[in-house]
Amino acid sequence: MLKYAIKHKNNDVLIFHALPNVMTKFQWYISENVFEQGVPIDGQIYESYSLSAEIIKENTYVGKYLYCEYLATESNQYQKTEYIQLGLSIDSMINNGTIFDDISKFSEQGDIVKIHTQKPINKTITVTLNYNYTTDGEPIHKLEFDGVLCDVIGENISKREKEIFKLGIWAERERIWDESIDLVDDKIMKKLLRHTI
Repeated sequence: MLKYAIKHKNNDVLIFHALPNVMTKFQWYISENVFEQGVPIDGQIYESYSLSAEIIKENTYVGKYLYCEYLATESNQYQKTEYIQLGLSIDSMINNGTIFDDISKFSEQGDIVKIHTQKPINKTITVTLNYNYTTDGEPIHKLEFDGVLCDVIGENISKREKEIFKLGIWAERERIWDESIDLVDDKIMKKLLRHTI
């Protein structure tokens, strides 16, 4: 998912792209947390979705999670994008762990001026056979997501197992952030948790 933000006085604008340049079926959702099925957002059936801080406040989306479900053409099954926790400002969302691909602002002439571009990082889960086997002869695969490695035993790694791995990493980083908020400086924590400063 691509995430763009435009700072604008007291009404920041957010633009999300589920799968740029892909034609398929889309539906955007709002969820209370990352572990439950969300509620469909009425009429939001397109690849991109934009909203403002004002809309987030009006619809009581603060602290809730936005995600998109899309039909993967290669498997003909529905998949989800990452979950984005919504806030009333770009800064509050960054503090909650959202990494924007691009942050801009409106100039005095009304033009959009880029003020920050996120360095690309690997957001996909890679699975490789590491050619080791258990004593029972089962293969061991290596999963990698955003710099975290894990060995998994089994012939095939399911999409659900990969999703649980990714959600586990995010949940653990959020827990570390919450528990260390009074102990460690924000800049140090962002660096430790692989956020761009």
